[in-house]
Amino acid sequence: MGYRGRSRLTLFSLLLRALMLLAGAQSNSITTSDSSQGVCTVKGRVFTQRNWYGYIVHKAFNRDYAKIQYQIMYPIKECCANLLIYYDDQVKQLRPSMTCEQRLAVLPADNNQVIPLRTTNDSSGCTLWNEKGEDFYVCLGERIFRSSVPRTWFFALSHCEHEGPLNLNYVFNIT
Repeated sequence: MGYRGRSRLTLFSLLLRALMLLAGAQSNSITTSDSSQGVCTVKGRVFTQRNWYGYIVHKAFNRDYAKIQYQIMYPIKECCANLLIYYDDQVKQLRPSMTCEQRLAVLPADNNQVIPLRTTNDSSGCTLWNEKGEDFYVCLGERIFRSSVPRTWFFALSHCEHEGPLNLNYVFNIT
């Protein structure tokens, strides 16, 4: 990507962060890259009263194979969150006026794009962890993406049917 492409991406990221802050969400994110290993790491924290939060990660893949590994940790008392994976065509369907449930309904039920982040779901990789007397879900997993055309994938969080904040720490390794 040339200088102009990186500059536009940086500007877009800054505008996206500003919009999220204006909407009442707090998010801290650190991105590092190890080009020798072909890995990009995104670390951060989300704390918001909203029940749908996007996007903690968005990544364009130009090849037919890519892998994202995730680690998400949040207090059990703030159960139950979902990791949502949208691709570019699905994101175009989302509107600011949509409810959390409507945003969730954009994702097909049979395509593993909704990952319940709790121990009752084997595919999420969640376990219980106790730190200083407080119980947490710690969810470790990975997803492999295959597509015949270049795609951008967007990762969001939700807890549509629950009260209280979304309060999570996350790490994504993207190869």
